[in-house]
Amino acid sequence: MKLAIISHTNHYRTTTGEIVGWGATVSEINHLAPHFETIYHAAVLHENSQVPPSSIPYVSDNIQFVALPPTGGKRMGDKLNIIMSIP
Repeated sequence: MKLAIISHTNHYRTTTGEIVGWGATVSEINHLAPHFETIYHAAVLHENSQVPPSSIPYVSDNIQFVALPPTGGKRMGDKLNIIMSIP
């Protein structure tokens, strides 16, 4: 069985290229990994950002991270960019 998770959890790329995310969310997904054939986690990836100390990596090979671009903001144009990034 496969599981798809779409979340607002911020993810970052470490200096070694490893994808890490907020520890609480990633821990829960790591805990679910043995119960599914594949887990797809779609969430925002912040490139070239400082990695918070609460971030941890995925530990299972059956978890596939699907990077979404950061969108949104305070201005109306920023909010309209959300619609443009849907496809």
